[in-house]
Amino acid sequence: MPPESTDFITRMLERATPLPAEGFKGVTTDGNIVPGLLSLAKTGASTERIKIAVDAFLGSLVPEQRSTCEFRLGSKVILGTDLPPDVFASAYRNNFEMKYEGIKFDDLSSSQQALTMDLARTYIGRIRPEYAEVKMEEVKKHLKDTHIAWIGGTTDDDVFYYRVHRHVVLIEFDHNRGIPFDNDKPSQNHVHSVVRTPNDYGKDLLRQHREQATQADR
Repeated sequence: MPPESTDFITRMLERATPLPAEGFKGVTTDGNIVPGLLSLAKTGASTERIKIAVDAFLGSLVPEQRSTCEFRLGSKVILGTDLPPDVFASAYRNNFEMKYEGIKFDDLSSSQQALTMDLARTYIGRIRPEYAEVKMEEVKKHLKDTHIAWIGGTTDDDVFYYRVHRHVVLIEFDHNRGIPFDNDKPSQNHVHSVVRTPNDYGKDLLRQHREQATQADR
C-alpha cells in the first residue's frame, strides 16, 4: 500500500499540475531571463565536506556581517530554528522567482571570500573535475553581486538553512522535518540540498527543444 498523502505532498502535486503548460524560464529574480550569461565552450581537463566549509565561512563573520547574512522572508525575520519546509528552488519550481537576500560577496573580506569559494567548490566539485572548473570560472565572473544568506543556529547541534545565489548559480542547503522520518521539527538527520544554474530541476530540456523545433517546422 502506498503511504497516505500528507498536506505537504498534496501541495507539491497541486503546484506541479499546471507546470507542463508553462513556458520554461528557470529560477529568476523578476520573471525575466537574463540573456548572454552562459556560452558554449570547450572544457580543459576534493574539497572539504559541506559542514566544515560552511562552519568556516560563518565563523569568519563579525556580528554586523552575520546580522546582514541572516535575512528577511517577506516582513518576518527568520531566525532560530524557524526554517523553511524545504529548499526554495525544489521540485516543480522551475519558474520560481527568488530575490537576492543576505550579504554580498563584495562586502566580505578576502579571507571570507576565499571561504565562500571553498563552499561553492564543495557543491560544484561533485561533478567531473574538468567540468567543475568550467563552472567555477562562470561563477567567478559574477562574484561581485553574489549573495550569501543564512537561517537558523550556528552551533554543532543546531539546524539551519543557507544559500549562495547569483544568476549563474544557486546553491541551497536545508535541514528538513518529517515526511520520511517521524519528526515534526527540522533534524540534522534529514537534509535537502540543490545546485541549479539556475535552470532546471530534472526538466527534459532536450525533449522541449525538439517539440518546439518540430512545431516551428510545421
